[in-house]
Formats: sequence, structure tokens, C-alpha cells
Amino acid sequence: PVSVVAALLGVPPAQHGEVCALVAAFVAGVAPGASADRIEKANGAADGLLDILTPLVPARSGDVLPILRVAAVSASPAAVVANALGFLFQTHDATAGLVGNTLLAAARDRNAYRRALDEGRPWDFVNEVQRFDPPVHNTRRFLAADITVEGHTMRAGETVLVVLAAANHDEKANAAPARFDIDRVDRRSFTFGAGRHACPGEIIATAVAAVAAELLAPRLAEPDWLAERVSYRALPNVRIPVFGGRNAQGEVR
Repeated sequence: PVSVVAALLGVPPAQHGEVCALVAAFVAGVAPGASADRIEKANGAADGLLDILTPLVPARSGDVLPILRVAAVSASPAAVVANALGFLFQTHDATAGLVGNTLLAAARDRNAYRRALDEGRPWDFVNEVQRFDPPVHNTRRFLAADITVEGHTMRAGETVLVVLAAANHDEKANAAPARFDIDRVDRRSFTFGAGRHACPGEIIATAVAAVAAELLAPRLAEPDWLAERVSYRALPNVRIPVFGGRNAQGEVR
């Protein structure tokens, strides 16, 4: 996913590997509980990413690539570069999680996945995945003013943990939310936020996951084994599957 976004930002292919490594170091440094060493490496990675991204942003914001047009409105070149780094940072874990969850769903419900491909509807499959098994489970917001919700009073400046995954499974938002249904009508998903907090990378992430699954799913020689042998990275808010171990014949996968 990071390589795809790097390409969309205009990073030369020869630098994609370097960008991926720098983004990985940056992400490790901003994670909760990061050690002083990781934070120091993240600072260096940020400098390296700025060196790569800054020459790609023209002085006139109207000339930037489409992926950054939203960020470029009334923004300085430095702000546009910061948003470019944000795109890379967000896709490192979240989009990887969406790709993995899509592969897992394809392995568990092969009939639905095959039908989605046969009918030219891979996006419908991915959109149900991001509702049913979202890569980002929660995020935080900070209250700008005092407010009372359902009898609970909260004060300005307090933190609210927004559990997006739970909202996706609320019966008021989706009928029979525990059912994985690519034909779901009026699907409501909060995975990518809403309003001014909506993620600008939703279309990109969905496209990456749809294409990755279409390329990789046919290569899954043992989909049942894949679906049964999955764990998840120990992260506080992102659900990223990890596939590995040994199959019934003792072969390492």
C-alpha cells in the first residue's frame, strides 16, 4: 500500500523501497509506548521523507497531483508536504489491514468473493469487509465544548474514544449487522469517518484492497488453512491479520 501511494504522489519507482522503510520507521516511532530509540529513528525517518517529498510539491498549490488537491486548498507547500506524509503514514497500517481482512474474508466466503468478481463487483465485497471487519477499530476525538449525551456530561478538552467497529455493527445503522452480505442495501460504515473528519484516502484504500485481493486470492492454494490460522498484531486500534505457521503436512507457510 505504501508503494502505491508513493507512486500516486510522484515518487520515482527507484525510491519506493526507501520510502517504505522510512514510513515503517516513522510509524514505529509514533506508536504508543515507543522507546526512545524508536522515537529517535522516527525523527530521522521524518526528515528523510521530507527530503523526498518536498521537491515533488510545486510552489503553486493548484498544480499539485489530484491526490493532494484537498490538502492544497489555501495551504502552504509545507502543509501539502505534511499531508503527503500523512497519506503514507495512514496507509502503512490501515490499508495493509484492509488488504489482509479482505483476503481473510475471501478465504472464509469463497462463493461470495467469486460471485463479486464474476459480476464485476469487487468493490462491493471490499466495502462489506470494511464495514464487517474494519482495519481501524477506534479513534479519538477531543471535545471543543461541554456536551451531554445520553445523560452523560462531558467537558471541553476531554477525550472521547470513538469505537468505529461497534458503530458499524449497530442495528440502527445496518440491519442484521452480524451477517456478511455483499448485497447489503443502504450500507452504513463509519470506518473512514464522516464530515470534516472523513478520510480522504477511502477510495484509494478500497481500490488497493480490491486489486490486491483479486491478484492474490487465486493463489491461495489452501484457503481453509489460511482462514483457520490467523493471528493479529498487538495494536491498540488497528486490526491487522498475520498469516503464518504450519499446515497439516507440517509445511511452513
